Amino acid sequence: MLSPDALLARYTPEVRDCVRRLRELIGSWVPEAQEQVYPGWKAIGYRSADAGYFCGLFPQDDHVLVGFERGSSLNDPKGLLERPKAGRVSGTLRYLRVSPAGDLGAGHGGIDTRVLAPLIIEAASQSSTSPTSSGSPSSKSPRPTRGAPR
Repeated sequence: MLSPDALLARYTPEVRDCVRRLRELIGSWVPEAQEQVYPGWKAIGYRSADAGYFCGLFPQDDHVLVGFERGSSLNDPKGLLERPKAGRVSGTLRYLRVSPAGDLGAGHGGIDTRVLAPLIIEAASQSSTSPTSSGSPSSKSPRPTRGAPR
């Protein structure tokens, strides 16, 4: 099984450090969360007993996406959660873009915990049997590639 450090080896030190800080924060806010590396997604995912798969960290070249499996149902009064491009992923997925430069404002290593903590905690406490649940990455069958026979 691939370790988080092995997954992150190809990214800049700034992105690796940002992911490390996010992992620490998620672990402190949801101590019962189980962390798993998803090599195909190039992500580190989190599961809880209540929510199943609830979020993931998706490192990019110059930032990290914090993806929320059922993000469309999260309380987001400031409208910070972004929708992914149409047709690429679940309609309920939302993500928060976190820059190693700390574009979310002051907080834990540039990460505004006042913004992120409530989203993570709410996502981890959602029921996986809610009407907006879209399952976990491990329970979904792989999507066919474009043009592949079904």
